Amino acid sequence: MSYTSFKSGVLGKIIGDGQCVSLVVNNSRAYIEFLFPGVSWTQIIPPVQSAKQMARKGNQYLQWIANDHNNVNQLPSQGDIMVFGATPAPGYSNTYSNPDGHTGICDGADAGGYNLLQQNSPNFGSPANVTRYAWKFRPCLGWYHPLTVPEPAPTPAPSGQTITLPATTGPWHLYKPGGPYNYLNPANVKGLLVPSQFGGLTYKIDKNIGGGVYRITTEDFGQGDIWTNGSSVIVE
Repeated sequence: MSYTSFKSGVLGKIIGDGQCVSLVVNNSRAYIEFLFPGVSWTQIIPPVQSAKQMARKGNQYLQWIANDHNNVNQLPSQGDIMVFGATPAPGYSNTYSNPDGHTGICDGADAGGYNLLQQNSPNFGSPANVTRYAWKFRPCLGWYHPLTVPEPAPTPAPSGQTITLPATTGPWHLYKPGGPYNYLNPANVKGLLVPSQFGGLTYKIDKNIGGGVYRITTEDFGQGDIWTNGSSVIVE
C-alpha cells in the first residue's frame, strides 16, 4: 500500500476522533492499518494517550530512527511516521502549550524543513492536511520507517478465554469496538466498569485484538473494547 494512495483518501477529512494520533494509529481507518492490511493496529503500535508516547523501539513492522537534532543530513523519507515532543521547548519557535506532542506522516523533507500530513493542526480541529514546517518549529523525537514484512499470522481465537478485572483495579473505560482508545474524549467511551463494586468482574473474551486490548460484551453497555495496558488482569 502506498503513502500517496492513503494521502489522497484522507485529505480534507477527519479520521477517528480528530486527534493527531488518530490519523496514524488508534483506530482502524488510520495509516498503520492501511500500510499493513489484515494486521490489527494494536499489534504494531499499542494504544497511546498522547502523540509523544509513540516514540519507542521498532519492531518487525516499523524501524524506529531517533532524530539527531544536530544532523541536518538525517532526513525522514516520504511515508515515514514522524513523532514530536511537547511544546514549548528550548530552541524551538512553537510557543503553543502542548504537553502531548504531535505526530503525522512525512510528505517530504529537506535540510530546511518538512512537509507533514497531519490533522488537528495547524489549527485546533483541522482535518487532514499537508503543511510545511521548519525543523526548529517543534522538537522531532524521531520517525518510524515502515518495513516490508511477511504475511502475519492471524491473531489466535480466544478459545473460550475469560478476562477478570480484580476488585483492586479500575475503574476501566469501555471503548467503542475498534477505538479510538482515548478516554479524554467522552464520545469514545461507552461506559465505566467498576470491579470494586462487585468484588471483581469477569467477562468472556469475544476477541483478542492484540497489544493488551480485548473485546468483551457487558450486560450494561453491550460490546466494547478494554485496554489493559499491562495492568494486573487475569486472562485464562
